[in-house]
Amino acid sequence: AAGFLLVITMLRRRSRAAGPRFVPMLLESGIYALTLGSFILFVMNKVLGMEPSLTVAALGETASGVVLSVGAGVHEELVFRLGACAGGAALARASGMSHWLAVTVAFVVSSALFSAVHHLGALGDPFSIGVFMYRLLAGLVFATIFYFRSFAHAAWTHALYDIYVMVLS
Repeated sequence: AAGFLLVITMLRRRSRAAGPRFVPMLLESGIYALTLGSFILFVMNKVLGMEPSLTVAALGETASGVVLSVGAGVHEELVFRLGACAGGAALARASGMSHWLAVTVAFVVSSALFSAVHHLGALGDPFSIGVFMYRLLAGLVFATIFYFRSFAHAAWTHALYDIYVMVLS
């Protein structure tokens, strides 16, 4: 967050900053973040007939939870949306795939990878199909926000969602 503010301040000095656009983008991302979980639970329960049975680890300290949430939001969006989704779509297009098929495949693959990574390692969640599907759907929502809005919208939505779930819940 401090890095974003520093970059915005530096760009503003060059009068190329989108300062007046930052607050509306942050508010829009906040709306996405606050509705994300409810939307995914609705799709899982009413459309797919599944129960995710999610648990959230207690973080203890609010400041570290906020830093972790912002860091995870930015890092995961860089890796999975900018790298895997946009990069995957570009590679698929270069191999001759149609635009919409390439985007669709990139959305699904990057979202499946995003979900799977949350189950790896000692700190990963134990695998359950409900939790995997919840995160897969979250990945698809983040990819949609990335594709139709911007990387910044997706990263801030992810960060604000994580803050909401890990710090404020």
